[in-house]
Amino acid sequence: MWIILSITGALFQSVTGAINKRNIDVSRSAINIIAFINYFFAGLLLAIFFYFQTGQIFPEIKNHLNFWYGMLITVPFNVLGAYFGYKALQVAEYNYVAPWLAFTSLFIIIPAFFLLKEVPTILSFIGILIVISGAVIMDYRKKIKNPSVEEKELRARRNKAKLYMVVVGICYTLTPVGMKMSILESSAIFVAIVAHLSIALTFLLIILAFEWKKSKRILNHLTGKEKKIFFILALVAGAGYALANGSINVALESQQASLVMSIKRIAPMFSFFIGYIFLHETRDAKKKIFATVLMVIGTILITIFK
Repeated sequence: MWIILSITGALFQSVTGAINKRNIDVSRSAINIIAFINYFFAGLLLAIFFYFQTGQIFPEIKNHLNFWYGMLITVPFNVLGAYFGYKALQVAEYNYVAPWLAFTSLFIIIPAFFLLKEVPTILSFIGILIVISGAVIMDYRKKIKNPSVEEKELRARRNKAKLYMVVVGICYTLTPVGMKMSILESSAIFVAIVAHLSIALTFLLIILAFEWKKSKRILNHLTGKEKKIFFILALVAGAGYALANGSINVALESQQASLVMSIKRIAPMFSFFIGYIFLHETRDAKKKIFATVLMVIGTILITIFK
């Protein structure tokens, strides 16, 4: 059962990314609006599920100080990670961006080696080399003496996306620490609810404080039909977040985290095919799928054998 739940989590993670990519392509400046809707609706759905599952709204929190300290770590880094993830989708193709999340595994292993003297296992080290090889292949482009304007723009956008995804990788390396602290003091689903709603609130505060007029202009710029599709897709993506994170949390309750997360690491494979089929991202398809497979294999090795 945990395998099905883990695959479900990976699939819905990929689907939500593709939906958000479509919305960002329609309205490139609406990142914070999309983020607010995504996380608020995900938190709301998880809260409804939690209530029907347990009959509770607020479960017992064993140690409030540890719980909220964990949230204090989780929420800011999740906000930063989500923001730069949306920024990466803004500038590059979805099936180019998604595999770079593999670097999250490297940010766990490499600092532990230098700071804590934790030596990776041989298989984990092989996984690191495979991930790096996949990244090199993903980013390789033949040198052209006189590249076209389109080629120059593509390289510039992909370089930006890479930098954004490095920030995402660092942030998503730190967030599990806070999540674990909070989960130890309460229910895993309740922690996910609080985290999602807190992230949504942060994006709402950003909109109200810095982008209120801009946000109104963005929404007014969309036609009635476009606006309707925009909001529906943002809500569907929010439901996808709830299903992805809910599935993973339930799987974690019955199986080791390393096994669950190793299966979740197949998400970039789904992302490639979703981007290729539904978003028509066919440029460099053979290179992307080969690099993606390598990065997925590498992250699975790192996750299981670290």
